[in-house]
Formats: sequence, structure tokens, C-alpha cells
Amino acid sequence: HLAAVWDGKAISLFVDGQLQERSPPSPKPALPLVDANSIHFHRIGAANDIPGGLRNPYHGTIEQVRVSRAARYTDDFPPPERFGRDAD
Repeated sequence: HLAAVWDGKAISLFVDGQLQERSPPSPKPALPLVDANSIHFHRIGAANDIPGGLRNPYHGTIEQVRVSRAARYTDDFPPPERFGRDAD
């Protein structure tokens, strides 16, 4: 279970619910979080390669993905078995 969380100030990376690293606070992400009209939008399972290609694609199965409007995790947490529906 991997979780990357942007709380408006820093990006935190959790592995199996345990905080691994938190970036220094910054006023905004280096790249836009969502901009499908740009070659700089984020991908899951590969890195963007300029111009518009993929680099280092993941060769495996990604079972679940959840994108939220709010920062779900700020501290260590028990990873859920399955994601459920909620207001976010």
C-alpha cells in the first residue's frame, strides 16, 4: 500500500501506512497536480518523458487507485483492505 499526500504545504509518502518521508514545506507543487492539456500532468505507473512519452513504466498490477480532494492521512494509519465510497 502506497499513499502520496499533498496537504497544501508538503508531500508525504506512506508505505503500508507508515510515514517514510515528508518534503519540506513549499507554497505549491513543482508541477500542476492536474492539467491534462499539459505534458506535465501526473501519471500512475510511469514517469512522463518529454515530449509526451513514458519512462520507467511499471510492469505489474495496480489493484486500486484513489484520488481525493482532501489530505486523507497526516500520521501513520492502518491501510484499508478495500477503498469504500465516501463524500470525498
